[in-house]
Amino acid sequence: MADVTKIATHTARLANKSQIAEFFEVSTNAVDGWIRRGCPFIQRGDLRTPWIFDLLKVLEWRFTRPKRARFDDPEAMSPRDRRHWYEGEAVRIQIEELRANLITRDECHAEKNENYFSASGMPVQASR
Repeated sequence: MADVTKIATHTARLANKSQIAEFFEVSTNAVDGWIRRGCPFIQRGDLRTPWIFDLLKVLEWRFTRPKRARFDDPEAMSPRDRRHWYEGEAVRIQIEELRANLITRDECHAEKNENYFSASGMPVQASR
C-alpha cells in the first residue's frame, strides 16, 4: 500500500510569490507580510530561488485563520497591538477625566465617604 504522506502536491496548485499576489489581488509586499505571519510555503525563496507556495494551503490558511483579536481584549492581541491599545487607553482616560466623565480614585473615595457619612446620620467630615 502506498504511503499517503508522500503524495506530491499537484503541480497546477503550485505558485510563486507574484502569482499568489495576483491571485489574491494584493501586492507582493502583502504576501511578504503573510509569510511573516505564518503563511505556508513549500520552498523558501531568496535572490536566486523563487518562493513556491501550494495555492490550496495558502487559501486554507488565509480564510480559516483565527479571527483577529477583539479590540476590547488586549491580552489576545500581538505585543505591538497590545502596546498601542494600552497607550490609547491611557490617552482616552486622560481625555475622559478632562471632560469630567471620569473621576480619579481619590475623588471616588471622597464621594463614597461623603455619601456613607451622610446616609448614616453621622456628621460629614471635611474631605482632604
